Amino acid sequence: MGYLLYSNFPPDTVLFQEGSIPLLQQGNYTYKLHNKFTSIYRFSISALYTTGEKTIPTHIKELKIPSQIYPGVTNITVQPSDTTITLFWDYPYPIEELKGFRIYSESQILVNEETLTTGVRSIRLAFLSKEKMKCKIIPVYKNGKEGLESKTFIISFDQIE
Repeated sequence: MGYLLYSNFPPDTVLFQEGSIPLLQQGNYTYKLHNKFTSIYRFSISALYTTGEKTIPTHIKELKIPSQIYPGVTNITVQPSDTTITLFWDYPYPIEELKGFRIYSESQILVNEETLTTGVRSIRLAFLSKEKMKCKIIPVYKNGKEGLESKTFIISFDQIE
């Protein structure tokens, strides 16, 4: 006698018998995560008797695993006008823990995650200085961690680099 493990492959919710896992002979198993982003894993177990008969799988148990990685923004574009600049960026990751974004110039926060919330992917800023400003955009998560920094981009009153 042993036990068969059933699980899903997030984001899919359908349970499959884990063919790569040998028949379980004990009451625990260490399961390898397949998805590095926020995912809901579903599990069920059935007994397999030496006669070949299987029991009905147990009630499905769900476990929500938070993201294991904290990626950065991509595809930053800058559109200047006479007195403002508009920044656009992408963040195509399905991470529920995202709180928002911060825009830094050097080590000073120009705009924080209270303004740049999770759904925001652009902002229009008045020129803050006639000096060149080295800027970057960084995602911020609900646990306080920052994601990867964007590539540095330079903004100046006369020229966008």
